[in-house]
Amino acid sequence: MNPYLLEMELKERRRQMLEESERRHLLALFAAQHHQKNRDRLMLAVADLLIALGETLRRRHQHTQHLSPRLVP
Repeated sequence: MNPYLLEMELKERRRQMLEESERRHLLALFAAQHHQKNRDRLMLAVADLLIALGETLRRRHQHTQHLSPRLVP
């Protein structure tokens, strides 16, 4: 095979490999960001759940405090 053609084919293959590598790198970055977004959503949902639980416990505790002095003579 002609050395010039061989060199051109190798350059083209190298360019394709670099493009593929860059594409995979960008996909990995997107997947990492997407995973981070999912984790953030999960943490937000857990935080909302804990806040709601805390408010419920506070209301229950306040209700118990209001009843306790009336029950004790």
